[in-house]
Amino acid sequence: MLAYANFDRPMKRFHMVKVPASSFKHILEAATNEAIAEAGNSTGIDVPKTYIRAKWGELSAENALAYLRTTADHTNLFEYSEVVRAGKVNVTLSHDFGPKGSLFLQHYVKAIFEPLGKMPRFLPDENAVSFEVQ
Repeated sequence: MLAYANFDRPMKRFHMVKVPASSFKHILEAATNEAIAEAGNSTGIDVPKTYIRAKWGELSAENALAYLRTTADHTNLFEYSEVVRAGKVNVTLSHDFGPKGSLFLQHYVKAIFEPLGKMPRFLPDENAVSFEVQ
C-alpha cells in the first residue's frame, strides 16, 4: 500500500510503464550508445524535476538524492547506496544492465543535477554508476 501512495500514484501522471528488467536490457543492447546517452539525458530532464517539485517543493541536491532513493525503493532500475564523508556524498547505483545501463544512468543522473549547478563526478563501471556530490 505504501508503494502505491509514495510512488505509483504520483508517477501515474507520467504514464509510468513497468517492464521486466530483461526487456529493458534488450532495449539497451539494441540501441546505439548515442541513443542511450540521449535517452538518459531526456529522461533525467523530464520526470525527476517535476516529481521532485511536486513531492518536496524545490529542486535541491538533497531532494535529487531523495528522488534517486525513492526510485531505487520502488523500481528495479538500480540499487542505491550512499556514503557521506568529508562533506561529500558518494552514491553508487548498482544495476544488472551492463555497460549500456551504466551509460544510461550516468546521463540520467547528470541531467537531474545539471540544473542545480552541482555536476557530479562519475566513476562508471559495467554494472554500477558511482558519483560524488557536495
